[in-house]
Amino acid sequence: MGYLFGGSGSETLVGGYGDDTLDGGGGNDLLIGGMGNDVYIVNGTGAVIQEFAFEGFDEVRTTLNAQTLSDNLERLTFIGTGDFQGTGNALDNMIVGGAGNDTLTGGDGVDTLIGGEGDDVFYTDHADAPLQGGAGFDTVFIQSNFGTYLDLAACSIERAYGGSGNDQLIADGAVIGLLIDGGDGDDTLVGGAFNDTLFGGNGRDQIVGGAGDDVIYMDTTDTVDAGDGFDTVYVHGSNSMVFMNTAGIERLFLGDGNDLVFAHQSASAIEIDGGAGNDAIEGSAFNDTLWGGDGNDTLVGGDGNDVLFGGAGDNMLFGGDGDDAFYIDTPTVAFLVGDGGDDTVYVRYSGGVNLALTYSIEHFFGGAGDDSVTAADSSNGLTMDGGGGNDSLTGSRYNDFLSGGDGNDTLFGDIGNDTLQGGSGADLFNLTTIDSDVILTDFSAAEGDLIGLGMNNFYTVNANAQGEAVLTITNANGTPTVTLSGVMAQDVSSSWFTTL
Repeated sequence: MGYLFGGSGSETLVGGYGDDTLDGGGGNDLLIGGMGNDVYIVNGTGAVIQEFAFEGFDEVRTTLNAQTLSDNLERLTFIGTGDFQGTGNALDNMIVGGAGNDTLTGGDGVDTLIGGEGDDVFYTDHADAPLQGGAGFDTVFIQSNFGTYLDLAACSIERAYGGSGNDQLIADGAVIGLLIDGGDGDDTLVGGAFNDTLFGGNGRDQIVGGAGDDVIYMDTTDTVDAGDGFDTVYVHGSNSMVFMNTAGIERLFLGDGNDLVFAHQSASAIEIDGGAGNDAIEGSAFNDTLWGGDGNDTLVGGDGNDVLFGGAGDNMLFGGDGDDAFYIDTPTVAFLVGDGGDDTVYVRYSGGVNLALTYSIEHFFGGAGDDSVTAADSSNGLTMDGGGGNDSLTGSRYNDFLSGGDGNDTLFGDIGNDTLQGGSGADLFNLTTIDSDVILTDFSAAEGDLIGLGMNNFYTVNANAQGEAVLTITNANGTPTVTLSGVMAQDVSSSWFTTL
C-alpha cells in the first residue's frame, strides 16, 4: 500500500500491486494505479487516469467542479467546494456529491448516487439504481426505458420525473409534499401525507393522492384516488371522459371532450368545471359549484345550496334541492329549473338576455344590458331586479316584487298583489291585467314615468290616510287598487296615463 504525491508540474505516477493513493497535485499528470483498490486525488483538469479492467475497486476524489469517470473506475467523490457535476461510466458506479447544489449523472450501470447537502439533481438510467438525496430539495430524472420503482421518501427525493417505462414512484412516508411526474408509460404514482403535485403524463396511469391537499394532473385514460385532504384534479386532452367516482376530489377541472360526471359519491362539497365540450355534470348532496364552460352543457346541482355557472353555449340548468344560484353568461338558456329551495338567477352577460323563469325561481337579478324576462308561467311569486339597461320584466300570477333598476324599464306585474319599483329613468308600469291591489313605490312624473292601462280600463283617484293617491282601476278582472307611494292624490294628472 503506497501514497504517491506529485508536485505542481506534469508527472507520471505508477502504483503497485497494493491499494495505492495517487495524488498528482497540479498539472497534466498521468496516474496509473495498477492492481489493488486505488484512490486517485485529482486537482487539475489535465490529469489522465489509466486503469485496466479487473484491477480492483478504484475511486476518484476530486476538487474539480466537474468530473467524468474514465473507463474501469468505480467511484467518484467530490471533495471540493461549490456545486459539482459528476458523471459516471459504463460500470456500476458510486457518485458522491458535496455540500453544494450538485448534478450527478449515472452511466449504463446500476449506479449509486448520493447527493449530500444542497439542492441536488440526479440522472439515472437504470431501474434498480439506489439514490440518496440527503439534505436540500433534490430532483431525480429517470432516463430508463424500463419500469423503475423508487421509494422517494427513503431516498429523500422531493421531485421525481419518470422515464418512458412503467414506473412506480412512491412518496408514502415523505415528510414534505413532493412533485412527481410519471412521464411516458403506464405509471403508478402514490403521494404522501403532505401536499403533493402529481402528473400522470402519457399512458394509462394509476394516481393515488394520499393525505394532504394534493394537485393531480391526469388524462382521460388514467384512474385517480385523490385520498384525504382538499384535492384538485385537472384533466387534460380532447377525449371525452366518464367520471363516475369523485370521492376525495374537492375541485375537478375537465378537458375539451364531451364529459359525463356524477358526483354522488363525494363526501363533501365539490367544484367541477366542464371546460370545453358538451358536458353533463351532476353535483353531490353538498353545496357544490358547477361550471359548464364552453359548449352546450347540462348542469344538475342536486341536494345542497349549489352555484351553477352556465358559461357559453345553449345550456340546461337544474338546481335541485337547496337554495341554488344560477349565473347566466349567454343571451338565452335552453332550460332553467330551480326545483326546491330559494333559488336566484344572476345575469353576467352584458348584452341583454331573453329568459323565461318557469320552474321555482324565487329571485332574479339582471345585468347591464337590456334584459327581457318573463315569469308569466312561474309556479311561484318572485322578486326581480332588472339592473342596468332598458329592461322588460313580467311577473308571475302570484305576489311579485319587480324593480327596474337603471334605465327606461317596462314593468308588468300581471296578476297578484305586486309591488313595482321603476328605479331611475323613464319607466312604464303596465297595469292592463291587474286583479289585486298593487303598489308603485317610486312613480315619478318628473323622470317620465307612465302608467299603462288597457283600452277599456278606467280609473278613479282617491286618497289614503296619508293623502297618497290610490287609483281604483276598473277592468275585466274587477276593481283592484293601485297605491302611488309618496304621490299626493291632488297631484295626479291624466298625462301620466297611456293606453296599451
